[in-house]
Amino acid sequence: MLYGGAPVDEWLASQKLQRWEYSDVPSDARDCYLEYFNAQLPLFMETPPFARVGGWHLLWPDDYFYVPREMRLMIWTFQDSEPWYEVFLSPLRNYVIKSRIT
Repeated sequence: MLYGGAPVDEWLASQKLQRWEYSDVPSDARDCYLEYFNAQLPLFMETPPFARVGGWHLLWPDDYFYVPREMRLMIWTFQDSEPWYEVFLSPLRNYVIKSRIT
């Protein structure tokens, strides 16, 4: 919701919400979105690809904040399970690597 386009703006306005108020989205709308999002997420696929280049990242339970939009997700590994690796490119052209486990 933080970085969605015009349709997200319109929907938020219809709900009388600002972008940063994503925790106030009605639970039924949140559940529908998560079902749609997770169905397309390689992390939850029965046979995930080895990796995905680009795309959107997730907020993990151990994250203190949502990775800013300026940090571009370059690649995210999936196959052979944990740990999963996310490689980000910062605006300063540095690579940031995150290792994820459950």
